Amino acid sequence: MYNIKLVPLKWDSDFFGYNVAKLEVAGGEVPTFLSTSGYRLVYVFSDKPIIGLEQNLMDKKANFYTKISSNKELVNKTLLIEPFDKQKHSYNELINLTLESGVFSRFFVDKNFVNDEYSRLYTKWIENSVSKVSALEVFVAVEHKKILGFITLTKKAEDLADIGLLAVSPEARGRRVASTLIEHAKISALHHGFEQMQVVTQLDNEPAVKLYKSTGFELNELTFIYHIWNNDTI
Repeated sequence: MYNIKLVPLKWDSDFFGYNVAKLEVAGGEVPTFLSTSGYRLVYVFSDKPIIGLEQNLMDKKANFYTKISSNKELVNKTLLIEPFDKQKHSYNELINLTLESGVFSRFFVDKNFVNDEYSRLYTKWIENSVSKVSALEVFVAVEHKKILGFITLTKKAEDLADIGLLAVSPEARGRRVASTLIEHAKISALHHGFEQMQVVTQLDNEPAVKLYKSTGFELNELTFIYHIWNNDTI
């Protein structure tokens, strides 16, 4: 007998303008009698693939982890990396990079989102990061006053830092901008007193997975996320 209950998500519901809930299951099993009535969208989180819901799979969320070493050096010492400053840097460039960063996001992949949810969500994310509502630091890599890339550093737990957002301009790729931003974030995390760091990406985002592995991260946890809309059946 299952003891499963949908958990309402107030923030998501308020932000999107319709009722959203989440469901966490183990072993890739969802009870056939589960009702999503009252919710337009339900996120289902599972530690294993769920047979029969393949078309609803929107994300294989990969959590990468590393211990931070104190002897790290920046990969590209010629890059100027500094905290984002609205008076000095282009906020529009930062927004555009943010929107480019999430093309593997389930909020972008799922075409059932038709109210510009992805753009609004990621814009809010970077706004909260810049204002330090959700981030400790936002660092930008700058060349000729143009932002080549950026990274956000947040606090996940007392001893655990988190990379929230990371993006590099297409014309700057291949110059190790992302690697340098990551190492800069690690140094900053050490200064903040953290000894561990995590980052979450999508397993299907092969360039990101390769990047994090090359900078010392190891896969720690994999979660399969499904979107069940109110016109779907389980």
